[in-house]
Amino acid sequence: MELTKSENIWAKLPTQSVIKTIDFPSIGRIEVEGVPVYYYKDESVDVVNIKWIFYSGALQEKKHGAAEITLDMICKETHKRNPEQLFAAFDLIGCDFDANLSHDYTTFSATMLKENLSNVIEIVSDIINNAKLTPIEFEKSYNQAKADLEFIYSSPSSVAAQVLNRICFLGTRYQYPTIAPTDEFELLTLDDCLDYYNNVFLKTHFKVVIVGNFNENELKDSISKHFKQFSSTIDKQTHNNFKIKENEIAYCDTDIKNQTILRLARKSIDSTNGSYVAMQIANIAFGGYFLSRLNENLREDKGLTYGVGSSIFKNRYTSLHTISSSLAKEKTAEALDAIMYELAKFNNERITDEEFERAINYFKGSNYRMMDSVLSYSLLITNLLINDLPIEYYNLRNEKLNSITKEDVFSVQRKYFKPQNFILVLTGDSVVIKKELMKVNSVYLKDIMAYPVNKYGDIDHIALNS
Repeated sequence: MELTKSENIWAKLPTQSVIKTIDFPSIGRIEVEGVPVYYYKDESVDVVNIKWIFYSGALQEKKHGAAEITLDMICKETHKRNPEQLFAAFDLIGCDFDANLSHDYTTFSATMLKENLSNVIEIVSDIINNAKLTPIEFEKSYNQAKADLEFIYSSPSSVAAQVLNRICFLGTRYQYPTIAPTDEFELLTLDDCLDYYNNVFLKTHFKVVIVGNFNENELKDSISKHFKQFSSTIDKQTHNNFKIKENEIAYCDTDIKNQTILRLARKSIDSTNGSYVAMQIANIAFGGYFLSRLNENLREDKGLTYGVGSSIFKNRYTSLHTISSSLAKEKTAEALDAIMYELAKFNNERITDEEFERAINYFKGSNYRMMDSVLSYSLLITNLLINDLPIEYYNLRNEKLNSITKEDVFSVQRKYFKPQNFILVLTGDSVVIKKELMKVNSVYLKDIMAYPVNKYGDIDHIALNS
């Protein structure tokens, strides 16, 4: 597919107006039977969202896949309700229930009409505290997980992301998705899932977030009746010193070969760092939106890519600054040189006043869009809790945003946008990628040996010796 350059839109941009910051509403906190409950009450709506946050996920499992499959099973059947009764309990009151797992935490979320709050709290307590894990459901969940695993490693884009994580976080649980393609996963049993359930959902400390229109006394009574707090907590010191690998280039052959997928990453900072707001502004200007430098250079000016951007990827204990792109495969070398050029330039050159103002406005506007519903507020409060941020964080962020200077942003550019100490992954047609890497001119790439890997991130020794 031939890429074409777009008409230069930057010369025609309309005059921008200054967007004001908006204060985040006050978040309340109560404690019920030892359970911390964080809330934002909005009586203008008829719905309410309630969420249970457990500070445990795939990092806490003893065998790969136990967390994922256990979560799937406990949402299917309890000792009180069979699968049909459990699904009917939610459907008959129009409740939207969801459970999600990451490496770091697990959440149960329910959105309903306000009059059904007590009923839903009882149903969710039945799921969390009274789950029935059976051989039949284990087989179903395990087979579904295997199918999901095949899907995760099916597309060049997904393979690139997984290989990047495998290399960056080698030796830690972050190196694999929550379902892992390992011998441990192949040997997983129902007993492993029962062990995970008993040691996580029946022992681990949790918090509750509720947003919307609810009666506080009803909330307290329902939580007090159906939940009790657990004393066990996850020791942060166990996981907070993850080392991220640097200075490696890997490429992987995939079934789909019509383009090259690029993922580049280096260690970054997270929202607990005092420079994080400046990092967010710098990332927006560099590659975080359509008007960024990366997009202007690679897509609009040179026509090298179908799309390019940068982002900050966070786990609870690690953070990466990543660049992602889909490239015309015969232009891989030219695109790599252009990316490294932009990184070096951004590392040494202050952004313009116009770039600075656009990035600030984009960031403020994005924040507005994240505060448009009950679910949005719930997600924002959840973000505070899972990242150990103060409940005043969003307003403190606004203060920094209103006082931030170009020098603050340039300080971050100098420290976190260096064109060194990165991991680069390329997937697609490995024959073409290997040839393109030999054509690269950038001094930041030429001295790093590239090696072939399979889709799981293991060195492909056959390809290496061919």
